[in-house]
Order: sequence, then C-alpha cells, then structure tokens
Amino acid sequence: MTVTTERRVVRAVGFVPVEAKLRLPVADETLVHRGEIVDRLLDAAHIPVVLMTAPPGYGKTVAAQQWSREDGREFAWLSLDESDNDPIVLLTYLLLAL
Repeated sequence: MTVTTERRVVRAVGFVPVEAKLRLPVADETLVHRGEIVDRLLDAAHIPVVLMTAPPGYGKTVAAQQWSREDGREFAWLSLDESDNDPIVLLTYLLLAL
C-alpha cells in the first residue's frame, strides 16, 4: 500500500495598504479660498462625522485642506479608488484612517 502525502502551501492573501491614500494632499495656496464652506464646517463642530461628496472639480479637497488647518480637531483622510469596491479593502483602509 502506497501512501501519498500531498503538501499544501498556504500563502498570505491580501494587499499592502498605500499610505498616500491616508494623507490629505499637499495644500496649494494659489487655489480659491473656500471661506464660506470652511466657516459652516467650523460652526458644525458638534457633528462627529462629516462626509464630503461632490463631482470632481468642486473643491472638496481644497475645502478639507483649509478646514483641517483652521480646526483643532483630528482629521482622518481616505482617498478612494476602484480597489476599494472590495469591502475588506475598504474596511481595512477605514480602520487605518481612524
């Protein structure tokens, strides 16, 4: 009787987080100041979580940069792309950001 032993190799499955996705992009001082939006965000200090959403080019990043410089609270930043459609990837990045 011959016994055949099958060896299985277990490999890590996952991804390596991209640290740049967790950092607010560098501020460009030549861009339009979003004073009214930043003032409204500063006045809403009692709101624990803010989600900014709008089409590309509407100034979300600029508003977030200016708000983060004027507000003393901690900020978490996450830039999303197609790879974040995977729930495990998205949750991992959210936990890293927080």
